[in-house]
Amino acid sequence: MTTFTDRILRRFGLLSPLVLVNANVAKAVKQKRIEDLQKIPRYPPFMEGLPVYPPETLLETQSELIRRIGEIIANKELLDTHYYPAITRLANMYQLLPASQSHHHRGAGGLLCHSLEVGLYSLQAADGKLIRGIVTPQQRRLIEPRWRVAIFFAGICHDLGKVVTDFTVTDRSGEIKWHPYICGLYDWATQNKLNNYFIHWNEGRGKSHTSIAATLFNGVVSKESRDWISEGSTDVMQWLSESLTNTPGAKNQIYENIVKSDQVSVERDLKSMGVAMAGYEIGVPIERYLSDIMRNLLREGVWRINEPGARVWCVKNHTYLVWPKAGDEMAQRVREENIPGLPKSVDGILDMMAERGIALVREEKGSPFFFVAPDVLTAKIPDLRLQCIRLRDQALLGSIPIASIDGSVVDKKDEDANANETSVLTNSGKHKAANTAQLQINLCDQTTPSGAAQEKDVSVAVEMQPPSPLVAKAVMVEQSEVQPSTAQPAEQPQSSVDTQPAKLTIATLSG
Repeated sequence: MTTFTDRILRRFGLLSPLVLVNANVAKAVKQKRIEDLQKIPRYPPFMEGLPVYPPETLLETQSELIRRIGEIIANKELLDTHYYPAITRLANMYQLLPASQSHHHRGAGGLLCHSLEVGLYSLQAADGKLIRGIVTPQQRRLIEPRWRVAIFFAGICHDLGKVVTDFTVTDRSGEIKWHPYICGLYDWATQNKLNNYFIHWNEGRGKSHTSIAATLFNGVVSKESRDWISEGSTDVMQWLSESLTNTPGAKNQIYENIVKSDQVSVERDLKSMGVAMAGYEIGVPIERYLSDIMRNLLREGVWRINEPGARVWCVKNHTYLVWPKAGDEMAQRVREENIPGLPKSVDGILDMMAERGIALVREEKGSPFFFVAPDVLTAKIPDLRLQCIRLRDQALLGSIPIASIDGSVVDKKDEDANANETSVLTNSGKHKAANTAQLQINLCDQTTPSGAAQEKDVSVAVEMQPPSPLVAKAVMVEQSEVQPSTAQPAEQPQSSVDTQPAKLTIATLSG
């Protein structure tokens, strides 16, 4: 018989898939569940209640976070035994509960997403670090894997107390209440044959949840995992307990990691969603819709990041969208989904993004766009420039940070001006060289000592060349220099001294 955990692991590609009699039907059913889940209202009030979903379906919406967790651990046995079972129980406990009423992660499923983010960020912060106080390699091999598991558990369980202190969950009538100390939210809903559940926020809750997370810890982390951590080091288990009760000791090597990771998760959500959505409980949530569209385009692979053909580029720690190509795809989604209140043209979407502060455009005269030159592209095509808009914050695209790559942001106006200046100087140099060569031929070919003949040849040389103020001025000087004196006898033979002005003039023109 296939276990529930096996089904979870199979969905994330960690076990071989079952041979389904009707694979197409199964795939369609799965897709329908996810589509229905994505239509759930993201922000309060939840007047219709929140629907009940199996934990495995909820975790499909967090597949990117779970994939990143698996990449960091890179140990299938540890993942299967400790990490994934705890994640599954967490989804069973939280379902679609929000993390707060009007602050960070206040949408449906916010508590689950926030908890997984803190777990992931905690692992990332600990990656490559060594636990202090370990002397021998044998101790390190024994303790460090347990320390990392404990860090992850502290991260995903840090807000467990909220299900007790922050709200009460009931059926529609308010008579059947969920008791978190007895079972998870999903188990309670299925036992009572409920399709929806309702949230009632508690007054005066404050920060009381921070001290009681440990009382619900056993509902998420199995006895097997708790025993395994204790076998390696009682200190690690003590640090974990201190972190969950918000009472860290002086030697605690877990607590600060969790606090900082929690702050990062909260900050990223407020930048991308929380503050932007303030006051939008009634009306069209413009920022949320636009962010959802961008996230879906990335999730589906329509948009790629930092590679040839990508729509999203992160250069010098700023995130850019290639425009108008990215705008075309966003506008197409708006039309397909018939989202009310959103413009359906590229220009309309850009205007709205700029007006709401979602995207930044240049305010100088000329082009409003940024011109980005990623090194990965200019290495092959040096003059390539991507016309882009800049996002206010990359958190609009998702909770996973995007790495910045090498490249530059070019001021196209200055670049064009430099190119024009270079072109003018190059052409001027060509004209000057041509004029010099022509004049040298005319002056050196003089066989008539007559000043009139010299003047005629110089004039012809000027008429044959393209207009150039610099050359014309020089030629006028040349004409005055070679003009013979009327008192000089016409029959006087040409001397070497008489040719010097012409040679000096040639030097002047070519200089």
